[in-house]
Amino acid sequence: MTCYNSELPIGPPGPTGPQGPQGEPGVSLLYKVYTALLTQVNDDAPAAPTAVVLENTLSGTPTFEYLGPGSYSIRLNGEFIEDKTFFIVGCGENSVSNGAFIISQDLSSRPDRLTINTGTTVSSATWADGLLYKTPIEIRVYP
Repeated sequence: MTCYNSELPIGPPGPTGPQGPQGEPGVSLLYKVYTALLTQVNDDAPAAPTAVVLENTLSGTPTFEYLGPGSYSIRLNGEFIEDKTFFIVGCGENSVSNGAFIISQDLSSRPDRLTINTGTTVSSATWADGLLYKTPIEIRVYP
């Protein structure tokens, strides 16, 4: 059964039935966004996280660097603006029940870089590799 609100204007029929209301042309988000799933494996040759990009409307593609155990950077020159950049990182598919993910920005020395730190516990700050597995991240940059 297909349900829709018959009081709303309906767009032209789609291939399998009516479509929803038409949006205004040219309307876009109020911010630029980078959304991805990050994975970093703990093996003999530590490396930067890899990203499965879900959406990227930034002015370029961020690059990832390995800084040390459990420490990675996301860089994009000129894009991460002070007081205009919002970021979140979520829990991915990993088996660490007491893990910690911290994302930060050091505007004084590296405004072009966000840093992600991953660890096994918050209290002891034991940074570790291999804790990012399909971990969602979203970076928004507002005008």
